[in-house]
Amino acid sequence: FELQDSRYVFGGAVDQSWNHTLFGAGMQSTVGAQFRDDEIRNGLFHTEKRVRLSTDRFDRIGERSGGLYLQNEAHWTPWLRTTLGLRGDLFGFDVGNIAGGNSGNVTAGALEPKLGVVLGPWAGAEIYLDGGYGFHSNDARGVVDNAAAATPLARTKGAEVGVRTTFIPDLQSSLSLWTLHIQSELTWEGDAGDTSPSGPTDRFGVEFSNFYTPTPWLTLDADYAWSHARFTAFDPLGQRVPESLQATFDGGVALHNLNGLAKDWSAGL
Repeated sequence: FELQDSRYVFGGAVDQSWNHTLFGAGMQSTVGAQFRDDEIRNGLFHTEKRVRLSTDRFDRIGERSGGLYLQNEAHWTPWLRTTLGLRGDLFGFDVGNIAGGNSGNVTAGALEPKLGVVLGPWAGAEIYLDGGYGFHSNDARGVVDNAAAATPLARTKGAEVGVRTTFIPDLQSSLSLWTLHIQSELTWEGDAGDTSPSGPTDRFGVEFSNFYTPTPWLTLDADYAWSHARFTAFDPLGQRVPESLQATFDGGVALHNLNGLAKDWSAGL
């Protein structure tokens, strides 16, 4: 099989913020808008020795989205601040069947409230909690599938609790625990070059991030993340989510703010 995916992505954003007070608390409010347009040509071809023999499917896909959001960050006391947000999104899915696929147009929207609370700092550490609703957009080809249509915008709800600290000199660390529920998942069908809808999932995990700057010109970072993902409905074949990552690690070294002959240079690994 040869899988072709050619796309152009266009987008933009605009926002405006202003400072004010309410009940004696200093605040910053923001209103913003974002938009994006994905123009995609996606195909699956049967080949032999890298020569196309036939076309299994070929689709012209347009996926367009726009979002409006409001955000308010308030400093109520020296040890308490909150962030309240509300976002609305509208998606348009347009799929044209050039060969071997479904055609159609679907429009869907979502409204997502969010709330974050930060306590501290105390002794160089602060605790944060946040939660809210979100979504993930599904494969446009599955959304317009007449036989088994996927949910256009799969609803999600999640929460997180964590701690950030600078207790150790020159080291910034954060540790967080999170949970996420997703209304539906898509699983990849390689031989068909398409995705198929499946049931809801639950995830929980942990993330540990570190940034260490022992000198003004050197930064070391290391991040580890682990997650547990399972379908919520019982399946005798198992409830693991195919291809979901269980653990990731990344790290790096950066040189910056150098002096002398190297003052105009920086480097990273």
